[in-house]
This record gives sequence, structure tokens and C-alpha cells, in this order.
Amino acid sequence: MQSAAAEYDAFAWFYRKHWSAHYYSWVMAVLDRILPLHLEPGASVLDLCCGVGTITRALAAAGYHATGVERSPAMIDFARQDVPDAFFLECDVRSFRMPLAFHGAVCAFDSLSHITEPRELQTIFDNVYASLLPRGIFVFDLNLEEVYRAIFNEICTVVEDDSAFIIRGNFNQAERLARTELTMFRDMEGQWKRYDATLLQRCYDPAEIRRMALEAGFASAGVVDVPRDLGIPDRQGEGRAFFLAVKSASPTRLRAEQSSMPLRSRAKAKARRRRAVPVPRQTETR
Repeated sequence: MQSAAAEYDAFAWFYRKHWSAHYYSWVMAVLDRILPLHLEPGASVLDLCCGVGTITRALAAAGYHATGVERSPAMIDFARQDVPDAFFLECDVRSFRMPLAFHGAVCAFDSLSHITEPRELQTIFDNVYASLLPRGIFVFDLNLEEVYRAIFNEICTVVEDDSAFIIRGNFNQAERLARTELTMFRDMEGQWKRYDATLLQRCYDPAEIRRMALEAGFASAGVVDVPRDLGIPDRQGEGRAFFLAVKSASPTRLRAEQSSMPLRSRAKAKARRRRAVPVPRQTETR
């Protein structure tokens, strides 16, 4: 059996060509609304499960100092080719350790849904929290149950001149697990080569995700209502939820910062915090 990283290596070229841009415009529209409300220009941002660097490139273009984290060597190779000015770390997001140096972190394209063990997802929340500075934010998305019910029992096929693929999905509602079987064919200089990969996802409940974020230490966490709070049509993101988790400010540090600020700057900072997306819909912990 292949390792998890090897499974993602096997379809890295396919992901780069067919999947990395599928939700790109919608995801970036969401991030472009949320991040400036919480982060200053030039802020340091972690892009977790960065894949081939699609979001990392956009973050760098927006003026952030972006660091991509990805466990698949093949994905990282593509990312470094496509975004040569960004820094990438080849590391499993379940075990990464970063210094307390980042103002924000993002994890897009339902990457956290691929973490099928809740205890491992909790570890990720713990590690992200530990890497964020006071007032740091973690923005991420996950698939909701409606997506797994609607499309994960379908078969998709595409045939192109230089590649072809078959995608078969299955959702086991009792186990809350979704399986995607990919069979891919690629023309390699006149020789067709076959690639196979199996990807697993867990269907998490939003209340469960919020509990994990709060358990890690975040002061607030919840689902962002994209159409209502950000004014972005939800057509591309149907069945996908964006979450915002916010780390509290260190009381000692906050007092020191405020005492050294000119009065006008303090007023601007206060107004900026009021404008920030507040985690609009908090699911009650049961």
C-alpha cells in the first residue's frame, strides 16, 4: 500500500492541470474579503496543505509574506516551479512545528477534510494556534454533508488529447467517510502511462470543528456566511463552509502596544478591529 504522500504524488500533475483552479476564483474572493480586515499589508501568512501553490501565489501577489506547507514532494516541486519567490516547507501538516511568527494561516480547497482522524485534526489546530501571533487568524474551508450526499456517489470521466481520467466516489454515511478513486492516463511522449490514487475524506460537523478550534485555544471560531457577511454569491462554494478562528490578543502585549501608540493610531486600530469579520454564525457546543 502506498503512503499517504505517495497517493498525492501520483495525482499531482492531474491536480495542477484540472483541480487547482476549479474553486480558485471563489476561494480567493472570500480570502480577499476576510484577510485585509484582520491583517496588515506585508503580514506573514501560512498556507497549509498548499498543494501546487495556487493560493500561495495569490497571497504573495496580494503583498503577504507567504509560506506554503505541503507533505507531497511532487506537489511541492510544482509549487516551487510556479512560485519561485515564495518559501515552501515539505512537511506533513499533522506534525509541523513553526515558531510563533505568523499573523494568519489559511487552508483552502477542503484540505482539512482529508484529515480523517479527529485527533490528528485537533493536533493541526493546536499547531496552527501555536504558530500564530496574538490576534492571529486561521481561515479554512471544509466540505459539508450535503456535498458528500450529492456528488460522492457519482462517476466522472474526462477524455482529452493528452490525458484521460475516471473519478469514482463513495460516501459511507454511517462511518462519515468519503472515498475518491482516481484512475488517470497521461500521454508521456507517445507512451500512455496509468496512475491510480485513492483519497479519503471525513465529513465533520461544524459544531465539532468549532469545539476543536476552541479546545486549541482560539478565542472564537465559527462559520462565515459567505453570501450574507461577505456579499459573495455561493454558487461555486455550495456545500462548502468557510470557518474563521481568531486568537485573542495577549493582554500584556496589547496594553504595551496601546500605551505606545499615538491616540489617532489607537482609534484606527480600534476601528479596524470593529470592522473585522466577527465569526458570524457560532454553532453551540453540545
